[in-house]
Amino acid sequence: MHRRRLLASVATVGIAASAGCVSDILGSLTSYSATPAAVSDAAIEETGYEHQSTEEEVEEEEVAGETVEVTNYISRYSRLVEIPFIGELEAGIFATITTPQVSIAGESRNPVGEMTNREIIELVQEQYEELSIDDSIDNRSVETLGTTTTVETFEGRARVRDSEVDVFVDVSRFAHADDHVIVGGVYPEQLSDEGERITTLIEGLEHEREGEGEDEDEE
Repeated sequence: MHRRRLLASVATVGIAASAGCVSDILGSLTSYSATPAAVSDAAIEETGYEHQSTEEEVEEEEVAGETVEVTNYISRYSRLVEIPFIGELEAGIFATITTPQVSIAGESRNPVGEMTNREIIELVQEQYEELSIDDSIDNRSVETLGTTTTVETFEGRARVRDSEVDVFVDVSRFAHADDHVIVGGVYPEQLSDEGERITTLIEGLEHEREGEGEDEDEE
């Protein structure tokens, strides 16, 4: 499986698991789309990170004779730093993943909404052979998008240019604007203040569905 399709596949597997007597339930609603979550310009400027890409990932699944389409978005940010004995590299990596809160007959059918941070970490590790993740060592509360989310930190190791680097992996999942939002950061342990940068990036998230806020402007 292509690493960028990870969450899209998770979502469609959850929908497929609800197959059976759902043909009447689905009706014409066979397409579910998330909205990208981006980091504000102010947070990017403060942390020194740069936006690398925002990619749309579409997966299709046959459910009760209907083709169900799920659209997810992955946005990636990074920061270049000089690492002793290794050189300049993307030492800080931050990503946001949004996947729709699929509901059929009033029940959630996107398993992402029930996943723990540990389960998310294990899925990520399966896709990146160069990354090994160990135990959870800490957590902190971060306010973003009108909610308070728990960011969990795991120890790990990453292979970079034939060398192993001890890293921290931050991850969190929460719901906002009909989507599940997953945020994650990876950075070397020796960069003691990088966790604060990751916190600033999470606090600076922007995520709104098209048309939100228009009614308020008109009033």
